[in-house]
Amino acid sequence: MSRRRRRPSTATLVAWLGVVGTVLGIVGFLISDLPRLLESEATPGTDLNISGTLAVLEREKLLAELQLTEIALDNQQAANQSTQAALDQQQANFQATLDAAAAEQADVVATSNAQAALTATADAANAQATQAAQAATATANFLAQLTPTNTPVPTATPLPPPATGHRSIEVADVGLSDGSLLFAMRTAQPIPDEPQAGLAYIWALDTDRDPETGLALEDIGVDKRVTVTFESGVWLGTVGIVQADGALGETFRFLDIDINGTNLIVRLDPDELGLPLSFDWAARVEAGGQVFSPFPESGHLTLET
Repeated sequence: MSRRRRRPSTATLVAWLGVVGTVLGIVGFLISDLPRLLESEATPGTDLNISGTLAVLEREKLLAELQLTEIALDNQQAANQSTQAALDQQQANFQATLDAAAAEQADVVATSNAQAALTATADAANAQATQAAQAATATANFLAQLTPTNTPVPTATPLPPPATGHRSIEVADVGLSDGSLLFAMRTAQPIPDEPQAGLAYIWALDTDRDPETGLALEDIGVDKRVTVTFESGVWLGTVGIVQADGALGETFRFLDIDINGTNLIVRLDPDELGLPLSFDWAARVEAGGQVFSPFPESGHLTLET
């Protein structure tokens, strides 16, 4: 195995250069003055020996200078690598700072969005609660105003058999509240949670206020009716078109039904269901194919807006 040649240090090379320079100076002096001093005693071949020595010294000088240059280049390269490593570390530190700032900003934005969502949810809940309270107040006020209506002049329509309990209507009314139509009844006794199937509370409407059109009932011509029926264990509401022969045409369902003890109230959107804000009407109860407790007992009532 060959041994790797060890490069001399910078100090050693500088010392060599000094020695070589000194020798070259002495030799140069001898070359310029020695022939004159020893002119008569010069030995043949002396000039050639001196020239060879000078050539060797000059070559050693050049080699030393080349090695110094190589060492300087190596040192410069090492310095450049150290500088690049420092720059890379500085860039990594800067990127880490940016990432930390971005993460902090994301946390701030997420917290702000969460607070905004909570605020919006709370505002929506408050608005919904306020609206529900207003609707409940309007309903309570409407029910409080329900009073027996003066019975109009009787007509030739025969009276149905008398009814008692939840099939007996004490008072009924129709009104307008906050753009909605309210249909209300109060029965003689509380309406059961699970009454007989098919029990229906009905408001018969004459929307064109023409007794000659629609199904004849009392002294009006019914063309629509609002019905709340107990079916399959639940209360269902419908608004249906009534044909002249009593058959029902197209119907629309609704679920805004409130039954509390003896009070029954329905809230409808007249625009959605195509109901006018003025019409003649009468109320009744139906169960088991029979009609009970018409209200009023004869004639009809009118909603005027």
